[in-house]
Amino acid sequence: MDKFFTKKYLSNISFIGLGLILMIFNLKILESKLLLAYSILFIFIIGLTSLILTIYESYFLNSLGSIKLHIKKPTPGKSMFDALEQNGVKNTNILELYMTTYDLKNKYNKDSEYGRLLKKNGKDYNFMIYGYGDKNDINELEGNFKKLKVKTSNKHITEHFNLIKTTQNNYFLWYEPFHKSIDNKEILPDGAYLVSLNDDKFNYLKNKYYNES
Repeated sequence: MDKFFTKKYLSNISFIGLGLILMIFNLKILESKLLLAYSILFIFIIGLTSLILTIYESYFLNSLGSIKLHIKKPTPGKSMFDALEQNGVKNTNILELYMTTYDLKNKYNKDSEYGRLLKKNGKDYNFMIYGYGDKNDINELEGNFKKLKVKTSNKHITEHFNLIKTTQNNYFLWYEPFHKSIDNKEILPDGAYLVSLNDDKFNYLKNKYYNES
């Protein structure tokens, strides 16, 4: 899914588009009432699509578990750790960690604050990264982190299901509806959610996205 079809961009397009349409017709640059009606209908459909996506996303996440937080402007990785800490989970409580990345070459995988947190606290995690890349990317990542497994994808992944299991047998999903990296700039227009899961949903998502077979 391209970023311009995410709910935030659709919402922005509908809001700005309606303003432009009304301005054009108020200034009498165009005076066709039929064209005005079609234009407003088109913008309405875009806005309705954004609303439907928002409702579906909430329904989908609530079907998996309980939504604990929604972060509007997350920093990849770091925001996830902060959200977990707000819910009583420290780095030392993490037992298993499964992360999706847009590209295994992403700088934040090893050189960001998120990467440093993993290097400092992640030596005992059962840790997996899943993303687009090749054997050289795998070797570089495995050289940076202990107990790391890497699963490769043949395409860039924009919908990220990051899974966390704790020493207290609590389970979480850090869900990013859209995450794309361009020139080391992270694009997450729809933010990210922390969702509390039960063990069945956790294992379902782990097998669906991180199964090595």
